[in-house]
Amino acid sequence: MEMAAAAPVVVPAESGYGVLKDYNPRTSPTAAQIREYQPDTQPVCSPGYVCQKVPMWDGTNPEMREFWFYDYGLYSVYQWTGIGRYLNRQTGGASYRTYDSAGRQIYCTGSGSDGYYGGGNNLDPVYYVRLSATPC
Repeated sequence: MEMAAAAPVVVPAESGYGVLKDYNPRTSPTAAQIREYQPDTQPVCSPGYVCQKVPMWDGTNPEMREFWFYDYGLYSVYQWTGIGRYLNRQTGGASYRTYDSAGRQIYCTGSGSDGYYGGGNNLDPVYYVRLSATPC
């Protein structure tokens, strides 16, 4: 089933400005926190969270929308495209997994990241993410 294109919306950024977005990356259920940054910003991902940066583009200024996940479970993701970055700050071996439209696992990363965002991950095939107590 093909999703209809989202109407442009103005999304206020944490810094107090808003830009016109031609798409609206989001999740269902909603992540615990959602933030926006310039791509070169290195925000802190608090312990216990998985933070996933998703690129956004308004035609002029690149930005990143960052989803902070805390609760275990499956999340549907919408309009995640491009190369993102993630950080798994969960504890006890908890995992962060991504899945394609058929529910096949794309990748899995375990907990225990040192606080820095790892290499990029291709978000184009990602339709679902899961936080789980089960290690990779």
